[in-house]
Amino acid sequence: MARSRTIPAALIALQVIGAVGLIALVAVAPGMGIVVKRFGYRKKRVDARYTSHVLSRLNRKGYIKHEGEGKDRHVRITKAGRAYLEKQRLQLVNRPQQRRWDGYWRIVMFDIPESQRSRRDALRRELAEAGFKKLQWSVWVSPDECEEYVKLLKADQHIGKRLVYLKTKDIEYGSTLRKHFKITRR
Repeated sequence: MARSRTIPAALIALQVIGAVGLIALVAVAPGMGIVVKRFGYRKKRVDARYTSHVLSRLNRKGYIKHEGEGKDRHVRITKAGRAYLEKQRLQLVNRPQQRRWDGYWRIVMFDIPESQRSRRDALRRELAEAGFKKLQWSVWVSPDECEEYVKLLKADQHIGKRLVYLKTKDIEYGSTLRKHFKITRR
């Protein structure tokens, strides 16, 4: 079974801050453990001190800045923080074509309403550019490890639960997909 990669907690915090824009620090800290776990960080327990440590580290690096005092204290992502997120995104999109397949298919499914057509079309373009193959209009597949990319994409596009990521060994049309992605049997 392939080892799953995790995302550093600092990057997770930046994704959350970047996705929401301006966040009340009081609102971030209590729920950060759930957010960190949701984004793939495998630490069993995340306490308030750890969250403060991650935010302090991001602040020292210049990726975020604190504004206000007390209950009005907020965290804002900086230009450097946005640049760091973009760099991470580009690394995932521009991964090498030579790949060793682990036997798993990664499936992205989304349900974005017609009223948000431009967002939906932008997501389809992004998936195509990242090397995904369209199975249906809202179902895309890739043989590459891309969980981190999908999480960044969800944060970047602000689509949350409207996009679902699946990983499976078996898929209908698997032989056709293997030909498309130039994958030979293991």
